[in-house]
Amino acid sequence: LLIKIAGIVDKYASFVGVVGHNKLDKFQIESKDELLDMVRQARGIDNGDKRAIEAQMKMAETKVKNLMVAATEVDYISYDELLGPLVLHDLHKTGHRWFPVVRNDLDSTLGFLDSRDVLTIDSKRSVKAQTAMQHETVRVKPSDNLNVALDTCLKAGSWIALVVDGDEVVGLIGLPAILNHLRGKQA
Repeated sequence: LLIKIAGIVDKYASFVGVVGHNKLDKFQIESKDELLDMVRQARGIDNGDKRAIEAQMKMAETKVKNLMVAATEVDYISYDELLGPLVLHDLHKTGHRWFPVVRNDLDSTLGFLDSRDVLTIDSKRSVKAQTAMQHETVRVKPSDNLNVALDTCLKAGSWIALVVDGDEVVGLIGLPAILNHLRGKQA
């Protein structure tokens, strides 16, 4: 897009007679690294925009393992847990939106519980986590790039994916983390 705009400016400059402005005809970018270097050095582009451009250009190089939440840091809930006021309070205190619903541990994840969905549960009757969960589980590998993770989540309509190495769940990655990365922001 920037090169297209520069071409329009160059044609206008030639039309109005600005001498020596026709440098774009000879200008070629030889590599992605050269383009990234140009973006980093560009004046007039906000630093946040520079980070976003760089992050977007590196989506294919950035691995899921670099952005995932490690399994040891994941809060989960048992499938037979009753979602009464105390459990709901404890879930809310974590500050997380999504919780894996497991049979025994993360390796036996059955689905995900969206904390926003449980807000509508009638407080007078408890429901088990397995009843309230979303059954779709999306899986990506730690070695997959962010393009694969984003495509996988979008195709499945899932906000979150299990990061699986063989049969072992090693973490989670969510669309908000990927989108924040694309915007050049920290997750």
